[in-house]
Amino acid sequence: MFLAELNAESRKVKTLVFNILRKFAINLRKSARKKRNLLDTPPGIGANKWKTLKLMTINQFNIRVYGILIDEAKVLVSDEFRLGIFMTKFPGGELNFGEGTKDCLRREFMEELNTEIDIISHYYTTDFFQPSTLLPFTFQLINVYYLIRSSKPYSFIVSDKKNDFKEIKDGVQSFRWLAVKELKEDDFTFPIDKKVAIMLRNGIDFIK
Repeated sequence: MFLAELNAESRKVKTLVFNILRKFAINLRKSARKKRNLLDTPPGIGANKWKTLKLMTINQFNIRVYGILIDEAKVLVSDEFRLGIFMTKFPGGELNFGEGTKDCLRREFMEELNTEIDIISHYYTTDFFQPSTLLPFTFQLINVYYLIRSSKPYSFIVSDKKNDFKEIKDGVQSFRWLAVKELKEDDFTFPIDKKVAIMLRNGIDFIK
């Protein structure tokens, strides 16, 4: 009972902190539309030196878990609007403290798609250095991808249109199928997803 209450309280604190940081990031991006982006290289500091200084601030990992659901040679992707930007990625999200990567993925699919999944196998884990590109502070990203399946008929709604949102507000989400053989880097927003997309298109399979 004590551990359950402690974990529940920890999740509340984590959610509160995330919401505060999310609001800060949204406001930062809005202000950047009106004036020079505050994340740009400051005057008097070379781009390479500024990049080095930013990387020196990294002191924690951000671990994220994603599912690769393929049906009839098409893969499911998620279009989202978060932190003031449109993004396309694989379905999934951040690993919470106290859960395993597979449990995380099952939770994310229930939260986002109301769908139970079976995990087939591990597909890929980030094997290169990738700092975060979304928030105004820097983590080192570690993404874990699993091949998954789900029973039909699917309980989630898909669209043929990118960013098919009823209204534009933070957190909105829609889903599409993309042909695996036609995947391009430009179909995705973030560097690690781009690599995985090309791996899928080329039939590269790391089963571990």
